[in-house]
Amino acid sequence: HSAIFAKCDVTYAPVFLGGIMKACGNTPPINIKNKGPYIAHERNRWARMFNIPLKEGVPPGFPANTLPVQRALTAVDMLYPDTLTEILDVLFHASFVDHQPVNEKECLLALLGKVYGHGTAEDIIQKVVQSPYVILDSASSFTT
Repeated sequence: HSAIFAKCDVTYAPVFLGGIMKACGNTPPINIKNKGPYIAHERNRWARMFNIPLKEGVPPGFPANTLPVQRALTAVDMLYPDTLTEILDVLFHASFVDHQPVNEKECLLALLGKVYGHGTAEDIIQKVVQSPYVILDSASSFTT
């Protein structure tokens, strides 16, 4: 939300990055020798430079399976598109500042509840479990 980008039109589109990388045969950068430590160093440097809140290090279990989160974001984008940026902010802060396990069902439900209320959050989670929005992967499960 930096003022430097105020004149830019940004359209967020939830994607299943793991599925895209797998389909393209890409190796995640964090798994490539020397890139993992470099990425962490650069991420922290950029956060300081651009005043982005970020806790040092990475969340426990990183990289986690975020497919349920991406499915929830897809449901939000389809059902409540005007709120996508708000929930992205909540999820980013929870994951990269507070190091919460956003990929776990109860955590995701609580975070969705902050923006949509508990009832609507439950509806979004139900859509994730039913997975009618899934394009790249039909297998769905939350980590517990």
